[in-house]
Amino acid sequence: MQLTPSQQDALNIERHVCVTAGAGSGKTTVLVERYLKILSEDNVKSPREIVAITFTEKAAAEMKERIIEELSAQETREGPEQSNSGQHFREEMGAAHISTIHAFCSRILREFPFQAGVPANFSIIQGIDQKLLLQQTVKNALKEIATDPEDRHRTELTRLLQRYGGQQRLVDFFSTMVNQRDVLAQLISEIYSNPDDTQIREGWEQQVREELTSAIDMADFIRCLKVALHVAKGKNAETVKGLTGRLEALPEQSPNVPEVLNLLKEIRDLITTKSGTIAKNDFLGRGTKTAGIETEIDLLITTGKKIQAVPPIKIAHPAEIDENGNKETQDVTDDDFLIATTRDLFILYERILSEYQNTKFSQGKLDFSDLQIKTRDLLRNNEEIREALVSRHKYYMIDEYQDTNELQYELVMLLTNELKCAKLFIVGDPKQSIYAFRGANVSIFEKTRKKIRENGGCAISLTENFRSLSNIIAFVNYFFYGLMGAESANKFEVPYESLTKARPTQPDGSIEFLFGTKDEKSADESAMIARHIKNMKLKEEKVWARKNGKDGERSIAYGDIAILIRSRTHLPNIEHALLEASIPYLTTGGIGFYQRQEIYDIWNYLNFLNKPTENHASLVGVLRGPAFGISDTELYEISAQEETDFWEKSQKYPTPTEHLRNAIDTLKRHIQIAHRMSVNQLILTIVNETGMIGALKTGKQGPQRWANYQKLLEFARNFDADEDKQTLTDFIEFLNILIDEEPREGQAPMESSADAVEIMTIHAAKGKQFPVVILPCLERKGRTDTEPFIDDTLGIGFSPLNPKKDYEKTAPAIVDRMKDRADTKGIAEKKRVLYVGTTRAEDRLILSGSLPANGKPQQALRWLHEYLHIDNEADRLSLPVALEVFANNHTTRRNCELQIPISRTLADLVPGDETSDDTSQ
Repeated sequence: MQLTPSQQDALNIERHVCVTAGAGSGKTTVLVERYLKILSEDNVKSPREIVAITFTEKAAAEMKERIIEELSAQETREGPEQSNSGQHFREEMGAAHISTIHAFCSRILREFPFQAGVPANFSIIQGIDQKLLLQQTVKNALKEIATDPEDRHRTELTRLLQRYGGQQRLVDFFSTMVNQRDVLAQLISEIYSNPDDTQIREGWEQQVREELTSAIDMADFIRCLKVALHVAKGKNAETVKGLTGRLEALPEQSPNVPEVLNLLKEIRDLITTKSGTIAKNDFLGRGTKTAGIETEIDLLITTGKKIQAVPPIKIAHPAEIDENGNKETQDVTDDDFLIATTRDLFILYERILSEYQNTKFSQGKLDFSDLQIKTRDLLRNNEEIREALVSRHKYYMIDEYQDTNELQYELVMLLTNELKCAKLFIVGDPKQSIYAFRGANVSIFEKTRKKIRENGGCAISLTENFRSLSNIIAFVNYFFYGLMGAESANKFEVPYESLTKARPTQPDGSIEFLFGTKDEKSADESAMIARHIKNMKLKEEKVWARKNGKDGERSIAYGDIAILIRSRTHLPNIEHALLEASIPYLTTGGIGFYQRQEIYDIWNYLNFLNKPTENHASLVGVLRGPAFGISDTELYEISAQEETDFWEKSQKYPTPTEHLRNAIDTLKRHIQIAHRMSVNQLILTIVNETGMIGALKTGKQGPQRWANYQKLLEFARNFDADEDKQTLTDFIEFLNILIDEEPREGQAPMESSADAVEIMTIHAAKGKQFPVVILPCLERKGRTDTEPFIDDTLGIGFSPLNPKKDYEKTAPAIVDRMKDRADTKGIAEKKRVLYVGTTRAEDRLILSGSLPANGKPQQALRWLHEYLHIDNEADRLSLPVALEVFANNHTTRRNCELQIPISRTLADLVPGDETSDDTSQ
């Protein structure tokens, strides 16, 4: 394969290199070629002198396999006499350091267990086992404190239960804190180790001030305002002039942060429109010429976006002395109350963390956080070992660097002696950083790039996209340049860098919009998607993506189509629509097996049997579910009985139907045997002796439900075989955590042809590509972060209940600030998730969403309408776009008109309708 000039530049092994690799730019090829170049051109004696870190074990295995294949091919080309070194390297590849960061840290700790303070033959506890151990440790610790009147931490726990809420909330929060203990250690050191609450509050204000000054060049903003005011004659101009004077008059050192923010936001609202462009009428004035001040206008627009991203804050201070010279009695602000409550939280956290660590170590286990933290501490504290490891490896290559965190950054700096020793190569794409829920910090990429440049290294961008056809790249560039901008508005955003079309295939491909309306008469969005898929198949529309090793035009197959969803919320609607249209599909990576209704029905049944007098909600679910199908009317009549226990009510209900009597008898029998047989056998008994067996086998989804049931039985068999987890209670808790978790487990595979539409999450699709991509439900806002917050800069935030105010919920100002930061961070990542989704498409991209009845779109659908200026009534969108094309080792630019058809009802998707796939040149 011939490399592009930028790919060749990335093979420089004499310097540190930071590579920003756009979607479809061939970064894996660059990683492999760079590794091979080090082996062939440097005087390395073994592949073990090179460390390559990948995001997954699968990626590590694939990279190692490709390197071995290339070394074998090299032997074949050169002959055995000339390729001795290649054969030597190939034979040593089994011991090469190509792995995830966790596996690499594990190797170091196994080499130095005594010095690192870890069990010599530790095993790694992960996934559900780690979650169960942690939750049980937290519960045991809290129970121990609560039941011992003499316990030294009883007072703190009592206050926390009063101020934070119930025990389960505390269990969940302490579990989160332990899993983020590297961040918590930093917060304790930088914030909560300070005994002076006033200094903590002042630190919060200083942090806001620093964020403001780093994001906005105040002097340049005022200069540009003055330039614009020379020509502005709109109705807002005089007001802006007065506000600019007030802004300029504020002291440069330690200005009043809330006042500055309020002035900036007021000015922004007067000089820009809601969409962020300059207010040509209200500020500049109709017909005002801006020739010669375009740069200043652009800066005002950019700064306006940055101001929008900095939310307001006002940290409350204790009340002043009153007019009589007395300190007011209620002088503790909500922010003070939060700090005091947080100190209680940390006292218990330290104890829980200690007990969790002791429990793990006594079992000879480490979790993933331990692997990194213990390695970091070993390198920090043992100079001899650090120097030995620094001298051992000459090259570090790290893939998917956009998804690293502060802890991993520190590890890299320690292992390379702050880039003074080994050569560092990082590759990734900040625009594809979508793993914040795993601790990824997109700002680390830029931090490392800056460090590399400071140490004589270089930064390279791979913008050539070998995946997508022209229309898709032109659309992605146009839309995301508007959405992300050329500059970062804040530390959570990343600037957009345009892609260059490098795929040699000539057809242009297509983009289509399916925009239904949310009202009773409109077509269901899922039905529109199914109809469109059916139409593409019936009309034998074309794709050109490689299949079975061959390029060229061919008719669309179902297996060419991927529906990529943000979350599982709308999955049932999509599956139902595909079933109704007789479209074969497979629900794969990232879609919740444990969240399927059939799994939840069985969990409900087991949960009731485990504690019949406590789990009332589960009993109702069992009675009205597929096991027995008791009517809502009868359940309502049962609930009206005087007994407080629903199980007792059900048994004493005076006029049960035959159906209900049979259900009660069956449940009594199952209660008797529930704790006397294996979980697997109990599930079999439940399904075979109730109506569940019929529900699992019948209907269009019957085969999938039955396959999922068989998978659950296999899961239960494995559980029964584990000596540490044998009780029904353990299984229920185990399954409950899996149900509540963000889904990572795909449904059970069924025997079927490969020609089926694939449904998966966008996260699961990362690194993949498909001839046809459909992104549905773009109107969904998705999840937003809620209390409690763990902010790596500001600390811990929630709204404690105040016992002195009748347990009224407090409103600390810093919590609003944390929420604003979390929202800003979340919105920035949602933009990147959308980018990842759109760039999976090779030939055809279909964007779908439902407009509300008022015509005002939400979330991603709003972004599309805002930046593409879509008319709610239009059936086609024309976009004038520019596209750079890489061919024959040079780049050319062309202008074109992108035509995007918009379907709004099922009637717009009548089979036989033709839409042009071509771009007008």
